[in-house]
Amino acid sequence: MTDTEQRKRLGQEALKITERFSLERNCAPWKEAIGRVTVGYR
Repeated sequence: MTDTEQRKRLGQEALKITERFSLERNCAPWKEAIGRVTVGYR
């Protein structure tokens, strides 16, 4: 990891990946879908 530019690029890509797979981002569609199919089942 002596290449400073490559190290910066890898760090930026890592941030994108953590955002893409964040719990908040991935749970929202599931919560919405479950909410739609459970309407009226209370």
